Amino acid sequence: MTLEEKISALSEEYRDHIRPELEVLRAYISRLQSGDYTPEDLRALQQLAHMQSGSAGSFGYEQLAEAAKATDVAMIQGLAIPDLVQRLKAWETALNATLA
Repeated sequence: MTLEEKISALSEEYRDHIRPELEVLRAYISRLQSGDYTPEDLRALQQLAHMQSGSAGSFGYEQLAEAAKATDVAMIQGLAIPDLVQRLKAWETALNATLA
């Protein structure tokens, strides 16, 4: 197997790994929009954003990494929920594009 083939296989494995995170992200968006969320939800969401921003960048998915990082930073800065939801939707769009 060539190096290019190995990188391609790893990239595909990463995409398979993050596929379930799309539904998790959508659930968080729904909870935030309805107001039915806890501080633990916010911490878990920030942790997911932080982890995905690093891992997506490592696999060359820059758009996804930037969207997740923007969410991570916004959460650290205490962005208001309506504005945070907009960041989450941008992250969702980037995640969809990565998985397409």
